[in-house]
Amino acid sequence: MIRIQLVREHPIAPDLWLSWRQLACGLPMRQPEWLLSWWEAYAPSDAELYLVIARDDDRLVGLIPWYRLKSERQLRLLGDGEVCTDYSGVMCAPDQDGSRINTAFVKWLLEHSKDREIGWDSIYMDGIPQADSQTQDLRRSLVQQGSPTMERNPMNTWCIDLTDGWDGYLARSSKDTRKRLRRRLESLLRVEVHRVISETDWKDFYPILIDLHQKRRNSLGEPGCFADLRFKSFLGTASIRMLKLGQLQALYLETQGQPIAVDIGFRSPTQLAVSTRRFLYHYRVRTTRSLAYVSRQTSCVKNTYSLTIAHAL
Repeated sequence: MIRIQLVREHPIAPDLWLSWRQLACGLPMRQPEWLLSWWEAYAPSDAELYLVIARDDDRLVGLIPWYRLKSERQLRLLGDGEVCTDYSGVMCAPDQDGSRINTAFVKWLLEHSKDREIGWDSIYMDGIPQADSQTQDLRRSLVQQGSPTMERNPMNTWCIDLTDGWDGYLARSSKDTRKRLRRRLESLLRVEVHRVISETDWKDFYPILIDLHQKRRNSLGEPGCFADLRFKSFLGTASIRMLKLGQLQALYLETQGQPIAVDIGFRSPTQLAVSTRRFLYHYRVRTTRSLAYVSRQTSCVKNTYSLTIAHAL
C-alpha cells in the first residue's frame, strides 16, 4: 500500500538523502546533492521545504521535490528561477507503476489543499520537458480536478550519442564537420588540459571558472551568474558534493600559463549533462570555445557517454 508523507525540515534524515539519490537513478540534477544545495543557497525567507514522498512499506518509491511559498500558498519545484534546473520533477522508482504513484500523490494533495498549515492554492511548474511523462501526467491530473497549475518554458534538450567511439561519431558527421573537429583536436595538442579530480583541484578551478565566465558575460553587457553570491554558493556546494560521488566533470585549458577556457558538467552512469550557458570561455580568444567543446567530446567518448545539452543555468 502506498503511503504519502510530507517532509518540511532541513537537514533531512540521512536515510532519506540516500534513498532520494537512489530514486534519482543517477540523474545529477534530480539528486539531493543538487536540489538541496539550491535550497540552502536560494530558499526564500517566506518559504518552507515541501517534499512529498511516497513509500511502499518502508521503501521510498516516489518523491516530488517542492518548496512552498507561505504567503502565496504556492508550490514550486526546487531548483527553479534563474538556475532553471533541468529534469526536476516527479520521481518514481523504475520498477513501480507510475500512474499508481501519481494517483496517490494527487489524492493526498487534494485532501490537504485547504489545510491551514500545509495547504496550497496553486502549483507552479518551471522548465518541465514534454517528455517527462510522470510530471506531465501529474499536472494533467491536477488540472482535470480543477487545481490551478501553471507551467512555463517547456524545455528542449539535445542528446549526442557518443557510445560508438570517436571514429563512429566522426563517421556520422558531415565531411566539413569532420575536418573542423580534426583541426580542433590537433589544436588541443598545443594547450594544457587541467581536469578536476580532487577538492584541491576544485579550489584552483573555481576562481578560474568565475573569472572567465564573468569576463565573457560582462563583455556582452550581462551581469553574469556569479554576480549573485547565492549562485556562487550553490554551484560551489553542489559541485563539491558531486565531485565526492565521481559525478563532476570539470576542466580548464591553459596556454603559456594563461587559462583560456573552462567547462563544467555533471555525469550520470551513461550521460554527461551540460548547458549552453555553462559553456564558459575567455572572451578574447575566439578558438577556445571550440577547443573546450572537443575536449568535452573526447571525454564523453572515452567514458562511452552520450552528451546531453540543455537550456539552463
